[in-house]
Amino acid sequence: MNLDFIRIIDKLFGHVIACMLCLYIYGKRMFPCGKEGAQIKKILIVRFFGFGNLVLAFPTIKKISELFPDAKICLLTINKNKHLYDAVDFVDKTVYINVYSVKDFVFSLLRVFFYLRREKFDMAVDFEIYAYISTFIIYMCGIKKRVGYKIEGYLRGPLYTTAVVYNDNQHITRTFYDLAVALGAEKKEQVELIELHGSEKDRDVVGEFLSKNAIGKRDRLVGIHVGSGENFINRRWPERNFARVADHLIENYHAKILFTGTKAERTLIDNTIKEMKSDKNQVVVADMFNLIQLAYLVKQCKIYFCTDTGPLHLAIAMGVPTISFFGPNTPRLYGPLSNKKHLYFYENVHCSPCITNYNAKMSKCQKPICLTNISAQRVIDSLNVFVKECFN
Repeated sequence: MNLDFIRIIDKLFGHVIACMLCLYIYGKRMFPCGKEGAQIKKILIVRFFGFGNLVLAFPTIKKISELFPDAKICLLTINKNKHLYDAVDFVDKTVYINVYSVKDFVFSLLRVFFYLRREKFDMAVDFEIYAYISTFIIYMCGIKKRVGYKIEGYLRGPLYTTAVVYNDNQHITRTFYDLAVALGAEKKEQVELIELHGSEKDRDVVGEFLSKNAIGKRDRLVGIHVGSGENFINRRWPERNFARVADHLIENYHAKILFTGTKAERTLIDNTIKEMKSDKNQVVVADMFNLIQLAYLVKQCKIYFCTDTGPLHLAIAMGVPTISFFGPNTPRLYGPLSNKKHLYFYENVHCSPCITNYNAKMSKCQKPICLTNISAQRVIDSLNVFVKECFN
């Protein structure tokens, strides 16, 4: 399913439905809040799109599990995020909505809805910031205690029993953590990401890949992720620029280059490799791993180059130094939490950011000068000290 189509439908019908429900709530509450002090035994966590956002939400979800140690935690997400939550021990069950086609989406949504109704959750925490569908699901499932965001331009706030004001002036990890604060946690100035730990089978799969491609621990393995998620593909730094940087790393540092991506991004990766002029024997492509396997693979890299997309947050969580590129999004919200091991490039042009949580992250921009203005030579000139520290 097309992500922009989903967002347009969500916003178009969401405003109307939310308005009707708000009027109903103010007149007669369909599902009144539970009794004060009622024991929380089952908690539903909701976060759909963007597995990078799920990585950024992990610290908050873990804190919620600590605030309610006797509660079972169930995550509601989409099937594209499968396996990611296998790597944490604070989620007891994961329920997926299938978004590969309209038919699959409708049938899986109905199945999930009736499942949630049967489970009778005591509390739901909604990590979606602007999407109406998550709000409607937890409301119509009869969950009495509902925690979520109140954001300007959307009628979501009144549908929660605890509405947290969205703050666009802080990193998204702190915004997520505001949900835990609303439930009793102490405030934090900085929220640290959580390293993922998958199964032995996942480690074996990655180990076999490294062995097959003659990649050892002493190799200067540099990961490069040229693609981006479905959320506005113009977040990508040009392939020819990635190619020039890869050539520089091979020729000057004898690095091995690992291109990561999905099978759908293979053409993008191949186009980047064609632009390269250095030894192609120093290049390896990985396009067959699930998310937790990708996390293990990225951890083997000395440095990871990435656009503003999910694998960037995965690399940061796994403790890998990163070099990233921002433009349509701002690093103030989604950049690395620390500058000690991370370097990012951002032009801060007049039209940036053009995708925000206020416009459902949709943009009509066809000429992202915020990224094309970041030249490959500028990046190469900035690498010397950073790369040497990472390789030593």
